Amino acid sequence: MMKLAVISALAGSAAAFAPAQTGARSTSLNAFSVDTIPGALAPVGLFDPLGFAEKADEMTLKRYREAELTHGRVGMLATVGFLVGEAVESKTNKELQNGRLGMLAAAGFLAQELVDGKGIIEHFSS
Repeated sequence: MMKLAVISALAGSAAAFAPAQTGARSTSLNAFSVDTIPGALAPVGLFDPLGFAEKADEMTLKRYREAELTHGRVGMLATVGFLVGEAVESKTNKELQNGRLGMLAAAGFLAQELVDGKGIIEHFSS
């Protein structure tokens, strides 16, 4: 189940870096402005608390939007990487605990052999 979740998350995040389909060039009829920018929602409008969009021309607005999308995608990939790292770390800890248990068992075998002079296989057959 965990593998399926990781694979689907990675496949979805890989699509974020696919090249976007380009449409028609911007004209004065469909200009890219603060009022018509994608992401401006009805009750609030464009969320720009520092007022960067008011001072920017069309190309600068497009560059800001591109940077916003890129940083959002990197943030999403970082979250997936963090979750995968946590899963790997927990598995590594389990392996370390099993390795320590194996070392203790080997020390027990040696101690038993020193006490009675028989090897571990000889104990199973007697």
